[in-house]
Amino acid sequence: MDSAGAQGVLAQAYATVRRGGTVVAVGLPPESATANLPAAAIAREEKIVTGSFYGSCSPQVDMPQVLDLFMDGHLPLDRLVSRTYPLEEINEAFAAMNAGEVARAVIRP
Repeated sequence: MDSAGAQGVLAQAYATVRRGGTVVAVGLPPESATANLPAAAIAREEKIVTGSFYGSCSPQVDMPQVLDLFMDGHLPLDRLVSRTYPLEEINEAFAAMNAGEVARAVIRP
């Protein structure tokens, strides 16, 4: 699984997975990033490369369940937050995100 989204990680994950294995990319690299994979080996080794955006969830079904788990104290999402920003600093928050300075930032009113 590639959860970093960093340049080159998808190719490393591909090289590491066994024949017939699956590489799931969940990290979001920059829009301009590309992956360098051995084209002939994809067919020869029968490896699968796929993506998963937000766990390929169904927001109408899954988000209420996630929120219930969080509100009941069973899912400590607050530990995933790197930094919070007031709404007035939204441009700084996006700049920090694009620079890779924060993993998860939250904009608050």
